[in-house]
Amino acid sequence: MRPRCYSISSSPAAASSCHLTVGVLLRGPTRSGHGTFSGVASGHLESGMEGSTVFTFIRKPTIPFHPPANPHVPMIMVGAGTGMAPFRGFLQDRADLKAKGVPVGESILFFGCRNPESDFLYADELQGFAAAGVVDLQVAFSRAEGQPGCTCKI
Repeated sequence: MRPRCYSISSSPAAASSCHLTVGVLLRGPTRSGHGTFSGVASGHLESGMEGSTVFTFIRKPTIPFHPPANPHVPMIMVGAGTGMAPFRGFLQDRADLKAKGVPVGESILFFGCRNPESDFLYADELQGFAAAGVVDLQVAFSRAEGQPGCTCKI
């Protein structure tokens, strides 16, 4: 099997360990009707015991994807679900710089998911960044009651 790539979702400057954001979305009944099928990589990570070792490697991306080298340059970030993983690291980096007294440029994160209760990844951390003036957080929830496009019934 080919390796499954994930984006690092932490800042090397602000975190003491490397974090990954993995969504376990592929889960459903098997074709035979006996048991449940889940994604190979995310299912393996989900089933691991806390504190267990997972063998990984880090490779340099073929297309550079990083925050601006100059922290004064504004950032606009658009992510949905686990797609916002690298932006979390970018914001941790800017929050760390701001805490050290370095002026940082304006950052806006547009984040969308289905339900704020179950899918709003890192909600407390992102709302903390917003309260600290690190980011203007713009969120949209497609299944939240009262939101345009909501198909849920409560």
